[in-house]
Amino acid sequence: MHHPQSAAEFRKLLPESTFGEIEKFTVNQPLHKIGNAFKKKAPECLNVTIRTESWVNNSYQVYNTTYKPTVKVSTKKVELHIQQHIDNTLKISKEPEGGYYMMVVDVVPINKKKSQVTMYRASFGNDLIIKSIKRWANGKTRGCPDMTKN
Repeated sequence: MHHPQSAAEFRKLLPESTFGEIEKFTVNQPLHKIGNAFKKKAPECLNVTIRTESWVNNSYQVYNTTYKPTVKVSTKKVELHIQQHIDNTLKISKEPEGGYYMMVVDVVPINKKKSQVTMYRASFGNDLIIKSIKRWANGKTRGCPDMTKN
């Protein structure tokens, strides 16, 4: 098994994934405002480490999941890459620096007032992150997702 080693590879391989989904939608926000929102909210909300404790098959497990957001902004495109690294887990393929890619969001302008958002992600899970990114893209930048419930 091979995991994507870059955001570009994630975009390319996701459509071949059994549980991959590409979601596109339009927002009534100019590209620069979305870029500013992502630059502010992604580090504030998504640059976290979550400690999880659980019992599985009479075995107590503790692990940390560290999320790493990366925002790239230009006059033609805004990108948000979200990676995650989970401590103490078996790695079935090479993990890229910063963790495995879990989501890539691309935003391009349609005109001066509207933008198209494309989310490359799993077809399940991460609902709170997805909802937050959609709010940020729509100009609603209050609050962060509760990453302990993702």
